[in-house]
Amino acid sequence: MAEVIFAEQGAQTINLGRSIPLNDLKLAAIAGRANIVALSFSHSMPIRRIKPILTHLRHILPKNVEVWVGGSGIKIKKRPQEGVRIFSGFEEAIVAIQEFAKINRDKK
Repeated sequence: MAEVIFAEQGAQTINLGRSIPLNDLKLAAIAGRANIVALSFSHSMPIRRIKPILTHLRHILPKNVEVWVGGSGIKIKKRPQEGVRIFSGFEEAIVAIQEFAKINRDKK
């Protein structure tokens, strides 16, 4: 669903599927020159697994690649993690992608 919403806002998206190993995600982000890696966690993902995943992903991705997360599983995460942007709904994500596009358009 997030992929469709981002695409409607003009973002180029690449769906890498579910449960991709984090190192493969890193390699795909680098090869695709991604600006953002967005993940969605379902409510079935144990909360104790989310923080280590995000910590490791943030550590292995280049600093210029933003990490955005959302989904029903992430809503229960209480504290934001450094270098990770958390969205509680699609409205926030739409505003963020519009802001991101404007900032990057202004840089050119």
